Amino acid sequence: MTVITDTDIQSVALASSVTMSANQSCVKTALNASGDAPIYACRAWVKFNGSGTPASDASGNVSSITDLGTGYYQVNITSEISTNASLLITNGDDTPNTNRNYIATGGQSSTTAFYISIYDGSAQDPDNVYVAIFR
Repeated sequence: MTVITDTDIQSVALASSVTMSANQSCVKTALNASGDAPIYACRAWVKFNGSGTPASDASGNVSSITDLGTGYYQVNITSEISTNASLLITNGDDTPNTNRNYIATGGQSSTTAFYISIYDGSAQDPDNVYVAIFR
């Protein structure tokens, strides 16, 4: 069996001036994405602890988290993201069966930073914050 690597594919595509699109059928098949809807990639993501000093547990294209005060954070991006990106935020605590209904809001403050606010009647620092940025 011959294994074709990403480097092989990239070399062939560059040599033959082939342009690949995320919406080509071979890419959709590789990603298990069916149908005609276009594919939009996540441009940056992070999971970080929101209590105490924020620290990233895992991330992609995120350079750091800045603590702006209780329930307020700035997510700093490594490689610029164009304006009008969409931000998805979820959060939660590690304690099972707690009835926390934190509300998370946020937005883009520049091409390299996003802000997040988390509250439940007042600003809160949840144990975990999850962020995904799409464009």
